[in-house]
Amino acid sequence: MEEKQKTTGEKRREALLYQQKNGYDCLSPADESAMRAYSEDYKKFLDSSMTEREAVDTAISLAEARGFKPLVRGMELRPGDKVYRSNRGKAVMLAVVGSQPLDQGAKIGAAHIDSPRLDLKPSPLYEDAELAFLKTHYYGGIRKYQWVTIPLELHGVVALKDGSVVKVAIGSAAGDPLFTIDDLLPHLGAEQSKKPLGEAIPGENLNILVGSRPFQDDEGDQRVKLAIMDILNQKYGIVEEDFISAELSVVPAFHARTSALTALSSALMAMMTGCAPMPLWLRCWIWRRRRPGPPYACWQTRKRSDQRASRGCSLRPLTPLCPTCATRKRCP
Repeated sequence: MEEKQKTTGEKRREALLYQQKNGYDCLSPADESAMRAYSEDYKKFLDSSMTEREAVDTAISLAEARGFKPLVRGMELRPGDKVYRSNRGKAVMLAVVGSQPLDQGAKIGAAHIDSPRLDLKPSPLYEDAELAFLKTHYYGGIRKYQWVTIPLELHGVVALKDGSVVKVAIGSAAGDPLFTIDDLLPHLGAEQSKKPLGEAIPGENLNILVGSRPFQDDEGDQRVKLAIMDILNQKYGIVEEDFISAELSVVPAFHARTSALTALSSALMAMMTGCAPMPLWLRCWIWRRRRPGPPYACWQTRKRSDQRASRGCSLRPLTPLCPTCATRKRCP
C-alpha cells in the first residue's frame, strides 16, 4: 500500500510545534526497571526518616557506606575526596571535591528535611476523665482535620540531667503501641460538621491519647498519668521534668507506598554515587530546615553547557517522573 505523503503543513507542524508525550512512553524496559529499584530504596529512606534527626542519621549511614568520611576542620582535601558534616544532628552537608578552582564555579543541591508534624509542649502529659493525654502544638502548614483518628507514632530525643541524650521511637517497631487523637462520633458531630474545614478541629484539641490504665497499688490522684510515666521511666529512664529538655514529635504511623505516579528526589543518590560529572571545584548536598512540607530536593547548577553528559548516568531513567524533564528535556 502506497504511503501517504505528508503535506507541507504537516511537515511544518512536526518541525515547529511541540508534541507532548507521556513520560512512560520514553522509557525502555531497563529504564523502568532502574526507576522501580530506585523508588523502592526511596521508600525505605522515607520510612526510616520520620524527623530531621532521623533523616540525618539515615543520610550519614548511606553516605558512609559509599565512602564518605566525616569532615574534620583543617584536614587535607584532594580531588575526589568525599566528606560530610553534621550540624548538631538536624542538618547535614555532603561534599565531593572537584578538580578545578572554586572561581570556576560549584554545583550545589539543597533540600529541606523538615515536614508538618505535631511537637510535644514542654509540659505535655496530663490526665482528664481518667485518660492520659499529651499536649501538642503543630509545626508547619498542616490540615488539622487530617490528623484525628489516624494511627500516630512518637519520635525524638530527650536530654537527661546527666547530659546524656536518649532516642525515643514508639510505634515504628513491630508490636509497639500506636497513638491517636480522638474525635466526635458522627451522631454527636452535627454542629462540628457545619464548620469550615479550618475551624472544625481547633489546634488546641490536637492532644494525643496515650493511655487509660491506672497505676496499681496507689490511692492518689492522676493514677493514669503516673502509669504512663512509670512505663516511660522503665523504658527510657526519664522523669516528667525531662520533657522540658526533650524534642519529641508525633508523626503519622504510615509506611511509604507506591501511588499512581510519584515524583522522587534523586539529588542525594546522585551525590553519593557520583552520577553527575565533577569538572568544578566542589559539589555539595545540603539538608537544612526551611519551609514546612514533605521532603523534596532540587538540583541546580550555574554551568549547564558541559553538564549534559550526565544524561548517561544510572539515575537518568528517573527524569520521566518530572513532567518538565520528560517533555522539555531541561535536566542538567
